[in-house]
Amino acid sequence: MKRGLNHLVRFYAREGRKCRKAKAHLASVIMFGSALETCLILMVSWYEDEIPEHILPMAKKETKPLLNWKLHELLVIVRDCGWLPAGLRLGEDWDHKRAKVGDYAIAIKETRNCVHPARALADLPKGHITKRHSKLAAAVFEAAVDHLEVKGSQVPSAAYKRGRTAGEIVGVLGIGCSAPPMAILMKRLSTQSSRPSCWC
Repeated sequence: MKRGLNHLVRFYAREGRKCRKAKAHLASVIMFGSALETCLILMVSWYEDEIPEHILPMAKKETKPLLNWKLHELLVIVRDCGWLPAGLRLGEDWDHKRAKVGDYAIAIKETRNCVHPARALADLPKGHITKRHSKLAAAVFEAAVDHLEVKGSQVPSAAYKRGRTAGEIVGVLGIGCSAPPMAILMKRLSTQSSRPSCWC
């Protein structure tokens, strides 16, 4: 499963870049959101032993199979576990001064959901996703990967017992993207004073 997911991360990220180049900005956001979701599934599969039971997604009193988890559920886990730092609580009013990469990852999810007509009508007053949306989605995805790779370089005891090295764990998330330093990304994103729901 992990090999297939690793291939999907690379595929989605590559398609996201192609869509940006072709000015298909909604498609680009969807691809980067899918790449992020796949990275998070990989992280959960590697570090499942570190996740507190009370935040695991449940269905009929049992933990849902990992591939059935939604992006929102994955984001709750990586934020609560500290794998993607967040400065805001879920649902809290947007504050760009306190927002961190985990908060912007939520914005990717919200923007990706504009593929659904009801969400697009409610969240997109102008009716379209722009170059700015896809550029920010790419930057946030790459910053999230950087953070996940830092976590991946710390070998968890369970992974170590299974004979996996830090390099192998980091390699699962390595997609060959060079993300801007977090300070540069935050400077780019902090020009927005309102909550970036769909970055409208």
